[in-house]
Amino acid sequence: MDLDDVIRKLNVALRERRTHQRAFTTKIQAFMIKHKYDNLSTKHGNIISSVRVVKVPIKLAELRETFMAAANEKPGSDVDVLVRQAFEGGRPTKTVPTLRRVIPKVNLRF
Repeated sequence: MDLDDVIRKLNVALRERRTHQRAFTTKIQAFMIKHKYDNLSTKHGNIISSVRVVKVPIKLAELRETFMAAANEKPGSDVDVLVRQAFEGGRPTKTVPTLRRVIPKVNLRF
């Protein structure tokens, strides 16, 4: 029972620290994007920021609408054509910023 209580308290503390980490991450990333830094060197490792442009995931409702609209326009059309229209259509894109820390490896062999 005591171990369960300790684990519960540690989980709460870990959750609080993750919240602080997310706040610091957004501030650091905003600074790096504003000043156009891709790589920052610190004494604790390198901080690498990158921004990717990805397509927004397809929702099931949107997929149904696309299939129904294509099926209504061309009855008896191939499945390949319907799938191509659904997946290769002009999906919107969004930018996803990522921030990661790379710790250099230490080689103990000479």
